[in-house]
Amino acid sequence: MYLEGVLPSNETMTGFVEGDVSLSGEQVICGTCHRRSGMGSSEGQTVIPVVVGELLFKPLRLATSKPPLAPQQRPAYTHESLKRAIRDGIGADGQPLGPLMPRYPLGDADLDRLIAYLKSLPTAADPGVDEHEIHFATIVADSVEPATRKALLDVLEAFVEQKNAETRHEGQRAANAPWHKKVIFGPYRKWVLHVWELKGPRASWSEQLEAQYRQRPVFALLSGIAPGSWRPIHEFCERVRLPCLFP
Repeated sequence: MYLEGVLPSNETMTGFVEGDVSLSGEQVICGTCHRRSGMGSSEGQTVIPVVVGELLFKPLRLATSKPPLAPQQRPAYTHESLKRAIRDGIGADGQPLGPLMPRYPLGDADLDRLIAYLKSLPTAADPGVDEHEIHFATIVADSVEPATRKALLDVLEAFVEQKNAETRHEGQRAANAPWHKKVIFGPYRKWVLHVWELKGPRASWSEQLEAQYRQRPVFALLSGIAPGSWRPIHEFCERVRLPCLFP
């Protein structure tokens, strides 16, 4: 339901906005707006809130879409009030949710399953991310010509250096920011790029990647260069759920 918009019965989920505008399928996938992580997002001045169970069932200060207005204090949800929010669009404070939030005509059993899934979503940071840094890796096979290797790494290292130079003050700003700026400055991290070397036959790459990832977990792979098919790397990324950008 959350990731694909499909009910346990294999029927397509449906929802309504603005009272009677019907939506279905991809239009009602929860993860599209709230993200796979459930940690919410923003689009323009619209703030999409966190729906991770651990935070839903606690009082929460919500960022406003129009800072520096005072933050909204949201009461903790209960199981029943969360079912009402999903089905009828009534928040924990008894007020209607925003018009972009679909109202889902779900039965109690399906609502219970969806809420159980929200409760299972973790709040811990993803691998490769800590309070100050976010780690990336790129892949280079040992058979790649030195000049080609240098061309790839020069571009990536220059980008990371420039990115860090442009945002080096954001951490300091977050530490001393007024509340309505913390949501802007708080996510900044210094980028760290690691080079994962792949040596020898392609059949050994999966094991090498596993060892590299265990030694230094990263948030994502950024590009890379290796002769032939990228499939061994793709399959590794799928297996450990590691984003692979610009393969």
